[in-house]
Amino acid sequence: MRKPWIGVTLSEEESSKNMFLRANYATSIWDAGGIPVILPYYGQQEDYDRLAQELDGFLFSGGVDVQPFLFGEETLAGCGSASANRDRMEGMLYRAVYARKKPILGICRGIQAMNIFQGGTIWQDIPKYFPGRLSDGSALAHKQPSDGDVPSHTVEIEPDSLLYRLVGKDCLAVNSHHHQAVRALGKGFQADAYAQDRLIEAISMPGKKFILGVQWHPEYMAKTNEDAARLFRGLVEAASHGI
Repeated sequence: MRKPWIGVTLSEEESSKNMFLRANYATSIWDAGGIPVILPYYGQQEDYDRLAQELDGFLFSGGVDVQPFLFGEETLAGCGSASANRDRMEGMLYRAVYARKKPILGICRGIQAMNIFQGGTIWQDIPKYFPGRLSDGSALAHKQPSDGDVPSHTVEIEPDSLLYRLVGKDCLAVNSHHHQAVRALGKGFQADAYAQDRLIEAISMPGKKFILGVQWHPEYMAKTNEDAARLFRGLVEAASHGI
């Protein structure tokens, strides 16, 4: 049996418009037994329909903010830069992949984009607008000062969830490099994990083959952390079943 092909979305450098991918996304897929395939912008819907048909699984990677108009809001103070090219491409790709019931893993921006494409919303800036606090009233740091290979807070995992089935634990220590997050869940999604301040940290879609989004960055930790590696193996294994 051949290794599954995993399509991976790219980031865009704001000034040059160059597209790029951090190496740890690719190495995490290689290590899990898949073959990463980078997916550039500027195609048409028919092109992404073809890619959705030919490839076996998909990873929606992290990156800049999603344009708030896509979830029916004005741009609020604290919202960061967006990429119209990326928003357009990922919207077309997601529709094509979802229609063909292919496995999807979304990371950081990826979980937010998936939720938006299903009609959900996000917090445009956690420090300004998210009211959740820890039990002592303090604010949790969702943008950690340390490198991504070091965890900074824990998430509590729902027992009847895809994430729990993948890692077999009800609590994980994760890294955190984001200022936005899922707010209202999109159609079909359930929350799989919460931070200690009750911010949604993972979502999945019950009844679907493999649709999972996580707010943290497992690609930074997959080389040394078994729980992080299991997310990529779960994607690759789900993609293998369709070959």
